[in-house]
Amino acid sequence: MLRKRSKILIAIALFLILIGIAVPVTLSKMTKDLESLATASIKAVDLTRIPDGVHQGAFASGPVSAKVDVTVKDHRIMKINLTEHKNGQGKPGEAVIDRVVSSQTLQVDTVAGATYSSKAILKAIEDALQP
Repeated sequence: MLRKRSKILIAIALFLILIGIAVPVTLSKMTKDLESLATASIKAVDLTRIPDGVHQGAFASGPVSAKVDVTVKDHRIMKINLTEHKNGQGKPGEAVIDRVVSSQTLQVDTVAGATYSSKAILKAIEDALQP
C-alpha cells in the first residue's frame, strides 16, 4: 500500500514538473508570435495585377488566425468574406474589412483594441491578393 502511494506521488510530482516547464514555454512562444504579428508589415497590393474572381487567403500566428475570400472585379475589391476568424477577444478587428473595401488598399489603420486580429485579417487579405 505504501509502495503504491509512493508511485502515485512520484507520478503526480513528475506531472507537475512537466506542466511547470510546458506552460512557460508555450506562453513565451505565444507572446513572441503576437509581438511578431503586431510589428508585421502589410505589403501594398497592385490591384491591376489581380485577375477577376474570388481569391482565397489565410494567415495564422499563435492563437490568432483568419481565412478570407476576396472578390475582385475590374481590378477593384468588391467584397471580402471572412470565412474563419480565431480571435480571442479581437472580434472588433473585423471592421478592418470595410476599411479595405472602401479605400481599395491594405494600407489602413488597424482597429484600436484589436490590433492582432486586424493584422491577421490584413495578412490573410494580402495572401489572397498575391499575383
